[in-house]
Amino acid sequence: MPTNEVVPGTAALTKGLAVLRAISASGPSARFATLREATKLPKATLSRILKALQVEGLIKVDPRDNGYQLGLAFLRLAFEVLDQMSIRDVAHEEMVRLGMQTSESIHLAVLDGREAVYVDIVESSQPVASIGRLGSISAIHAAASGKVIAANLTPEKLEGLLQTLKLTRLTDNTITSAKVLRLHLAEIRAQGYAFNDEEENIGIKGVASPVFDITGQVVASIGISIPSFRFDRSRLDHYVSAAMETARLVSAKLGSHGRANGSP
Repeated sequence: MPTNEVVPGTAALTKGLAVLRAISASGPSARFATLREATKLPKATLSRILKALQVEGLIKVDPRDNGYQLGLAFLRLAFEVLDQMSIRDVAHEEMVRLGMQTSESIHLAVLDGREAVYVDIVESSQPVASIGRLGSISAIHAAASGKVIAANLTPEKLEGLLQTLKLTRLTDNTITSAKVLRLHLAEIRAQGYAFNDEEENIGIKGVASPVFDITGQVVASIGISIPSFRFDRSRLDHYVSAAMETARLVSAKLGSHGRANGSP
């Protein structure tokens, strides 16, 4: 959040930043007159600043109306910032809130080869809880956290994963048919969450929702693990909506506006 404090010797930089903020606030395209009104800068000064920003790739001119837009250099800077952000750091606060909301164990998982790995866990306050270990792995075809990541991969990545995935039976509820799994993953992708009905471990149920990055690609999942004896199916909608909202908030913090356009 910018302040009104002026740092000595930075007048030119301050004016340039004011122009960038005015362009950003003006919507898809900002005309020269609009920028003059917003910044109160002299015409010659504004022209020089706009030219310098163009040279650096920070802004570009829309040929349709000669208005100014933010340039691709901003996107590159955004990626550099996001690369420095740990998904775990971004997600943890929202995971704590989800844990308080559901009173169950919450986990953050990422894809590592053909497995889902837990990179953060918020333990339940319940006397008996479903708690995994940090760094433990889950089966892509059985755990909610793994299934929801797989379901939201690009078709090419999903196909490559399924070609090498061994569908080992872990419980009587585990999906071991490639055809059935494909249909199941398509359903998960459409509904926005996955449900684990004791498919990986007897005595544990769970739900998970996908986390997307600024490019619209799935990068993680946020899940809720619930001991089967405490699982009340009438509360499934509550668990699902809570997990989906938490995943949406984390995705937004990563700059995402949802799954990439054009993805089925």
